[in-house]
Amino acid sequence: MPACKTDAHTPDVGEMMVHACVDDGSFPAAVNSLRELAGLEIQRRQVERWTQRIGQLRVAQRDQLVEQWSALPLGEKLGGCPLPSAPAAVMVSLDGGRLQIHDRCTAPPAEEISEAPTAEPLLAEDRESRSSYWRESKIGCLATLQSQVHEVDPVPQIPRQFLDPPRIVKLSREICGNVPQDDGKSEVPTASERVQTDQAAQSPQVRVRTVVATKRPYAALGVMLAAVAWQRGFAAAVRKAFLGDGAEVNRTIWRSHFWDYTPILDFIHAISRVFQAALAGRKFVEGWPVYCRWA
Repeated sequence: MPACKTDAHTPDVGEMMVHACVDDGSFPAAVNSLRELAGLEIQRRQVERWTQRIGQLRVAQRDQLVEQWSALPLGEKLGGCPLPSAPAAVMVSLDGGRLQIHDRCTAPPAEEISEAPTAEPLLAEDRESRSSYWRESKIGCLATLQSQVHEVDPVPQIPRQFLDPPRIVKLSREICGNVPQDDGKSEVPTASERVQTDQAAQSPQVRVRTVVATKRPYAALGVMLAAVAWQRGFAAAVRKAFLGDGAEVNRTIWRSHFWDYTPILDFIHAISRVFQAALAGRKFVEGWPVYCRWA
């Protein structure tokens, strides 16, 4: 039989190496995946060099975009669109995490103990121990959305899944730390009730998502996000949202680069703090009704 023709792109070995490294999270795991799934015997050092090379190229492309955006006139930055048409609805969000960059069994390199000063201003969230095995990863997300426009709130009451004790306990422990455990006396909504609530909410659908990440100061992340947002036509979008968890650094970046976006407090962080406050000094059975009223 003749071979079937297809327009699907066949990845080359370099693309497979990079994908395996990114997806598996480590060079040894990537080598194993390439061997087991693709039948490729590639040395770890080769995989490491190729992935780092592609990563350096991506960083250079990002820095070049930042330079181009910084040189634009102010009017072009605020309303220009390099695309044929601007997206209707967009969202920018950011957060920080912890990233272990050294093996605890070895001493950090000298350059990590005393890093060179940076040109970007350091915010309070940037001031961390430079002799630590950890760094803060700063990550931003830019998304174009497809959503309905409503004259009034389509879900005026709190969704039932946020009145589900096990769910709220789990969320609050992840965000706020130690909270009292559910004693089993609270009513839990059924799966069908949660499904109906999810369907009624009609959350916006993400069409395209871009992620920007760095270990540099937050001020640098703000410029990177602004440059990528302009490249994707966000400046000329009709509806623009800026989502954050309430940290002051997020508000600082919003004021500096996204002041014409509607600022939105991350609901999960807000509701978790309400739950934590409701249970302060109360047993769970006493604090749960208070949380439900406050929520």
